[in-house]
Amino acid sequence: MHPEDRTVRGTSLDTDDGNAIALFDASPQPVAIFSQGHIRYANDACAKLVGLSSAKEVIGASLDRFVGPGTSKDLGGFLDQRAEQGSDTFSEVLFTAAGEPIHVHLATLPIRFQGEPAHLVYLDDVTEHEETKRSLQDTVSTLQATLEASEDGVLVVSLDGGLEAWNQRFLEIWDLEADMLENRPPEVALDHSL
Repeated sequence: MHPEDRTVRGTSLDTDDGNAIALFDASPQPVAIFSQGHIRYANDACAKLVGLSSAKEVIGASLDRFVGPGTSKDLGGFLDQRAEQGSDTFSEVLFTAAGEPIHVHLATLPIRFQGEPAHLVYLDDVTEHEETKRSLQDTVSTLQATLEASEDGVLVVSLDGGLEAWNQRFLEIWDLEADMLENRPPEVALDHSL
């Protein structure tokens, strides 16, 4: 299916349609319209997301200004391809005007804007979430390495009694296989070892 054929049953936006643009302007959610490799519309929330003070600094800019290594350089073509596949949400790393990476979740909708095929894009900054997730993954890796470094057999039980973690030495001491402990109630898993 061609992206133009998916235009929400003929949805068309025009700058003369003050109602739609006024809604986007007032939205606290970053909103942009991409067309032919450029940003044709952006609200102030979108400008703030990329580290600029007003939408006027964003409108007309090439998408290349906000994409970097590992990001689809042809974001417009990428959006067209996603639309053809029926996929309208995805995550991407964009860059602020100062070059700082921002992790965003994008929800897109193919539309016509000023008579041209375009993409209405809602952006959600998930940078803090991604940094927290990466930090937690690092902590878990460190704890797992510490657990494995112990010469003792270690079993970690949660406050509610569930088996959270164990090291290889624990399995050796009790002659257990890891699959005997995974996804089982503690009493069932440990009955085998006693």
